[in-house]
Amino acid sequence: MKYQLNIQRKNFDLKHAGTKAVTDCGQILSSKGYKNISLSFNKSPYLIGFSLIKVIAQLLTWTVVLIEPGSIIVAQYPLIGVNRFFKLFIHLLKAKKCKVICIVHDLNSLRYQQSDLQVSKEIAYLNAYDTVISHNNQMTGWLKNKGLATLVFPIQLFDYLYQEENNYNRSAAFSADKNEIVFAGNLNRGAFINQLFELKELQFSLYGPTNDSQKISKQINVTWKGTFEPELLITKLEGTFGLIWDGDSINDCVGEYGNYICYNNPHKISLYLAAGLPVIIPKKAALSTFVERNNLGICINSLADIDKCIGQITIEAYDKMLKNIETLQQQLKHGHFFSTVLNCIEKEECFLKGFAQTTIANRG
Repeated sequence: MKYQLNIQRKNFDLKHAGTKAVTDCGQILSSKGYKNISLSFNKSPYLIGFSLIKVIAQLLTWTVVLIEPGSIIVAQYPLIGVNRFFKLFIHLLKAKKCKVICIVHDLNSLRYQQSDLQVSKEIAYLNAYDTVISHNNQMTGWLKNKGLATLVFPIQLFDYLYQEENNYNRSAAFSADKNEIVFAGNLNRGAFINQLFELKELQFSLYGPTNDSQKISKQINVTWKGTFEPELLITKLEGTFGLIWDGDSINDCVGEYGNYICYNNPHKISLYLAAGLPVIIPKKAALSTFVERNNLGICINSLADIDKCIGQITIEAYDKMLKNIETLQQQLKHGHFFSTVLNCIEKEECFLKGFAQTTIANRG
């Protein structure tokens, strides 16, 4: 038997793609026959203790009674509220000859640049698994450098499942020099959002939740386009490039969120590519090599570089980017990247020592 485990934060309902990757991975697992073990954790100060006891009791029931011996279990990491306890359940599962895999969505010790002690704790959580699915080679390198001893497979890109197509004519917009730069995400995060007015030669279209849309829209070159569910958002993105950026400055990706981009796969790159948008990404980002190698957009050091870089792109070169993205759109739409990793891991030889450091890291 095959099972998938996901512990979600109860009453967590933000209209941006922050939970889209978890949901899509769950759908892909279901399509591959993984039975769903979905639990909820309430982080309210008044209910957190009760919620923890409830989740641990449910996990114990599944681990000891319901999960069949010899099963494969995929957990979506981090497991909210129970990371520090879950390795005990993994030991119980291994006693039943089960294989336990985790797909990493976030590494909080890396994301928030926590202390060496917190990093060591997170590595210990991950070392309990048989196999870890990381974001990319840079994240894999960081994990190994910090002491991860288990097998690691980079996913390369997170998929973006969708139904409705985006029919915006990007080629015509580029030809007419109507170059809107799209940015989609949580607009309450990242001080650079309120510095875009300094880039007077550029026009920005922003999508996502914000506590102060008027402040954003006071910037004469910025338009807030609203907040949409992830499945609908893909049809709403107008413009010719999708921006991947984070942190405190328009000059460089700095600060705790800016540093994270050197190691993670921002889910917005999957959103942009699924919507048919060439991307603008920092050269220091982990995925910049992927973008450059596959000619999917442009790599920059500073947002001030955008205008010059776009000015050097011919209509023919832009159309070539659009053509390159078409193949990726279909892969993202049908869960190609996660499915490919799962197919490999499910083969018994993938549990042999050293197998994960083979060509899967370099595919594409």
